[in-house]
Amino acid sequence: MIQNAVPAFNDQENIKRYQKRLLNKTSSGLGFLVFAYYAMIALSSAVLALFMEIMQTGTLDMVPLLYINTFVAVLSGFLPALFYFLLSKKRISDTVDTKYTSIPKILAITFLGLAVAMIANIASNIIISNFEYWGIINNVDSAQEVYTLEQAVLMVVSSAVVPAFIEEFVFRGILVGVLRKYGDAFAIIASAVMFGLMHRNITQIPFAFILGLLLAFVYCKTNSLIPCISIHLFNNFYAVITQIFYSSNILTERMYTTVFALISFAFFLIGFISFLFLIKKDKNFFKVSDSYAEPNNGGIYVSLTLKEKMKEFFINVGILLAVIILIFETIYNTGFTWIN
Repeated sequence: MIQNAVPAFNDQENIKRYQKRLLNKTSSGLGFLVFAYYAMIALSSAVLALFMEIMQTGTLDMVPLLYINTFVAVLSGFLPALFYFLLSKKRISDTVDTKYTSIPKILAITFLGLAVAMIANIASNIIISNFEYWGIINNVDSAQEVYTLEQAVLMVVSSAVVPAFIEEFVFRGILVGVLRKYGDAFAIIASAVMFGLMHRNITQIPFAFILGLLLAFVYCKTNSLIPCISIHLFNNFYAVITQIFYSSNILTERMYTTVFALISFAFFLIGFISFLFLIKKDKNFFKVSDSYAEPNNGGIYVSLTLKEKMKEFFINVGILLAVIILIFETIYNTGFTWIN
């Protein structure tokens, strides 16, 4: 239920207008939250670049850089969230759910999530290949380093552990936690779009959108961030470990391909078993409702359509500002080349 007081309307159209205004205002606030999250990351990167320029160094050793990235990631997530809760006068406990979920269920959801992530990765690669066919490439360079043990550990912490907690808190805990009052399906789709755009490059956006759908769905079905963090953490951990092994030349190209195929098959198999386990425990686990109803003083129930909700979510100052900025950087990070 939406906690705001409902005006004493007896006309369904007036109630719908009220709900639209409320959703529009709520979405704008969430848009400014996403923009602030992005702005903190961008500002921190700019300050770091300026610092290196002042010190007359073009680079910074990886170890202190990883420490800085970890600190920036935490600050970029929690500081905007703190201001959001202060300005919106919402309480964290009323927005972010951390209800108890049994260990077997968390494990089943995690394994299923990893299987879906592997499928999403394949789908993302297909999309990227089609982009490349038309000469659209991603200009963001990926590091090719030989990692020491300390660097590898810090890499896991900064790129796997911290983002799993911060991004789940912001995008599932706050965005989905606020939007699901208007319907779970709506909250899942809207938050996934913003989560995808937040990655700001064509290599990650398709994957992040699909993963965002999965994580938001899990949050709505379990009412807890814990399974979402578990999926996110292990997915990131797999990606980081893969990068470390590949960059450090620990495996040959052929061995890398073979290991990747075996791990993918194992994820699919365990994911399917987890799917059967969850179905057996709850036949309605994979059903999602988008119904929302709020009684007015006359006892009349009304609901907005999914199309109406999506329109109010995206057509407001906060969301438009965030979307335009994120799309602009995505385009900036995208190059065009002729593929022969």
